[in-house]
Amino acid sequence: MRTREDLEAEALRSGCRLVDVYRDEHGRIVGEWECPDAEEGRPMATAMLLEGLLDGDAAAREIPEGVTRILRAQGPRAARMAHAFVRQRVEFRPEETETFQSPGATLALGYGDCDDSARALVALARAAGIPARMVYFLQDGQPAHVTAQVFDAGAWRWAEATVAARYGEHPFAACKRLRMARPDMGGTPHVLQNGRAVPLQGGMGAVRSMGTTATSLPANLGPDFSNVLAAQADTIGADPLDVLKLLLSESGLQPGATNHTGFTNGGYAVGINQFAPVNWHFFAPLSAATYAALTAEQQLPYVFAYFSALMRSHGLSAISGRDLYWLNFLPATYVPDAPDDHVIVRQGSGYYGPNKGLDHGGKGYITAGDLQQSLDAQASSSLYQALAPLVGGAPSQAGVGSAMLLFIAAGVGAALGRLGIFS
Repeated sequence: MRTREDLEAEALRSGCRLVDVYRDEHGRIVGEWECPDAEEGRPMATAMLLEGLLDGDAAAREIPEGVTRILRAQGPRAARMAHAFVRQRVEFRPEETETFQSPGATLALGYGDCDDSARALVALARAAGIPARMVYFLQDGQPAHVTAQVFDAGAWRWAEATVAARYGEHPFAACKRLRMARPDMGGTPHVLQNGRAVPLQGGMGAVRSMGTTATSLPANLGPDFSNVLAAQADTIGADPLDVLKLLLSESGLQPGATNHTGFTNGGYAVGINQFAPVNWHFFAPLSAATYAALTAEQQLPYVFAYFSALMRSHGLSAISGRDLYWLNFLPATYVPDAPDDHVIVRQGSGYYGPNKGLDHGGKGYITAGDLQQSLDAQASSSLYQALAPLVGGAPSQAGVGSAMLLFIAAGVGAALGRLGIFS
């Protein structure tokens, strides 16, 4: 439980002024602050207060041990389940007076605004041993929207909880998919480091409107590559980050990439997903050379038409990155629900030699798990780091603001007894 001394300490650290401290009708301590804003030369004071309250909350202690145990037992699914829990259990409610609830209070009440749900998710993830952080979308130089990211499978994943966003889905892309207008969801994503707002690695540049992407990206991607990729991935029930890794692994996102290895009669694999000659009919009436001259964005509809056809042949309405890679690589060998040690092709096969790089460990054969390793390896590439946050833009205006700020602290107690989502 917070004390007045805690709140006074956070006021000093952030540069905000603690106006009053009292207890509400439920016995919870309430702190009121006034924080400077961009006009006063302190645009990130509010963010500093949020970060301080989160770190100083001893947030892990606010999460019941039973919840922490259940999350940790989920293994690689823990981050995804933490996001699902907060998204389903914390109702988004905009506030007239900005109220910063502790993670415990938010989870106990079952509602809050963007900063409340983000801090609850970060606290929940950290309590389960998952690195997590706050991300601030800046408009006019100061925070307008706050969301969370969790570090999962070697990369920072979006964990937006105020709309029905999918795990890993950029908040702007979620609004676009859901056809929602959220004026607070605009601006550019930053994290707070030593009191300064720092753009995310591979930052997305100024987001002006839906469909705008960073001008620093290669021109052969096309001006709206990220949005088209996200929209097309949604049509096949795939994670756009998985599709991005697949395309990077196949071609480095070079639309003109060609591979003559293993093909006869002048044939060659071409494009961002390396269409083999037998599949060139998917971009008919274009010739292979004309197709290769398109931008990556212009190739995407052909690529996803191919993916859709392959998935329909197996009755699939959604697919993992590993299995999508498998279908793109050697569809005739695909086995639904196969374990990672399932052998796809062995040494001596005509398919092994040209794809020997997929054999992680030099085993003499390629498994389904090898394909996943190849996907995971793309997370460290500079192009992936630049593109991963870029799924689209959003309308601007509004913001967290610098008006009177309230903080409510509470223990969770038995409020998290409803854990059916984890069962």
